[in-house]
Amino acid sequence: MLHLYSKVIDDQLLEQCKHPQYKDLVYVMAFLHSVLLERRNYSTLGWNVRYVFSQSDFEASVATLCTVLDNGMDSMHGEQLKYLIGEIMYGGRVSDMYDRRIVKIFMDEYIGDYTQNPDQFAFYPDRLGRYKIPSSHYLEHIEKTLPFNHSAELIGLHASADTGLHNDLYQDLVFHLKEMYPEVNVKTKDQVVEEMCTSLQTSLPPLFDLKQIRKQKESSRDSSTATLKVMFEELTRFNALLSRVRLSVDLLTKGLAGQVCMDDILECHLSRLYSGVLIDEWRALAPPTTMKLGAWLEQFKQRGEQYRYWIDFGDPLVMWLPGLHYPYSYFTAIIQKEVSKKEGWSLDRCSMYTEMSKFTQAIDVEEPPPEGAYVNGLYLQGAHWDLASSCLVAPASSSALVEPLPILTIIPKETSKIGWGNTLCTPVYRSLALTKRDKSEFEVNLRMSPIVDKSVYVLRGVTLFLDME
Repeated sequence: MLHLYSKVIDDQLLEQCKHPQYKDLVYVMAFLHSVLLERRNYSTLGWNVRYVFSQSDFEASVATLCTVLDNGMDSMHGEQLKYLIGEIMYGGRVSDMYDRRIVKIFMDEYIGDYTQNPDQFAFYPDRLGRYKIPSSHYLEHIEKTLPFNHSAELIGLHASADTGLHNDLYQDLVFHLKEMYPEVNVKTKDQVVEEMCTSLQTSLPPLFDLKQIRKQKESSRDSSTATLKVMFEELTRFNALLSRVRLSVDLLTKGLAGQVCMDDILECHLSRLYSGVLIDEWRALAPPTTMKLGAWLEQFKQRGEQYRYWIDFGDPLVMWLPGLHYPYSYFTAIIQKEVSKKEGWSLDRCSMYTEMSKFTQAIDVEEPPPEGAYVNGLYLQGAHWDLASSCLVAPASSSALVEPLPILTIIPKETSKIGWGNTLCTPVYRSLALTKRDKSEFEVNLRMSPIVDKSVYVLRGVTLFLDME
């Protein structure tokens, strides 16, 4: 706000339109622009994708505002203004469909509420009235009245989001300090990586014998199930990744022993393993992730264990979603499986419906649900799931912005008969990190508290993800 009113908004801009509400709406546009920028500081709580909102976006919005006001400001033009600015000026930069909901809500709350009741309008409820539109002397109001530090609630987030922001800043500081002051290690880089390679060679599982498994399944009663086809697709991808991991480790071991030449590729592998970072060749064959090497290897081991259980005993009672390369393929198979049992059902008329189960741990589940399947491994960000009321509520504490979700039930239903009711369409991403937010893996509809408006959850950045960093 201070930058806009000291560097961009001058007397010439404020006098280019004579409409009585023009200056107020310029202030609204400046506040909106500042809020959209400020949300970027809160990582994935603020936006699913990191956008670059520029000064030109603000200037174009003010020009649009001037044009609309020159035609007379009524309810129809108010809707036109919300569309042009929210859907085109700023919305044109917002590629994620879930983020577009955020822009629309702010346009409704700022432009919509102001045009309906300009005298009572405030950006944020404050007993001191600091967030009302000043009648004049805008720059002075910003400098003397608006607080330098504000709560995350001002931009739609939960107050505890500030804790997460401070933690991120602290971790960045520690990371850079560690880079400035190298660690004193009695072991050389080669010795550390050589020990890692030796450990990996002994702990990596053998490749799955797909021919033998297929032969084994052909003689069983579940040889034609849709989920079995998904299992073979998953095993094929896992084998490709496992083969690459083994090859990289074997070559690096030989290179360190002087049996093969350490070329640039092996030197890169050496540096990445020593730094605890995933090798690029592994990353290319693995599900998208931002995990460090240690956490990734542990997850890789758990994936192999789930596949082995799937082979030996059939579909797990609770499918651990982070262990799948493509979770949505499994959901499609569940839908196909249920459709085949229902007379008159067709696949193109069915959808995936989700309900929260009463279970929090997979060990507590003794039998599959009457319909569909149980899944777990999801983490909830920006809200808390209350088991007693079975709905979303505010985070339980300032340190609980991310928490594991209880076991979810995936239920195939005819689309026309699904009552979405008071639910929030929540995107599920593979990773919490913005760099992996290209698209969501799938969607889950979570029941909301009946006393809280949906916009509250949207602005708080409620999302689900599979990889816990």
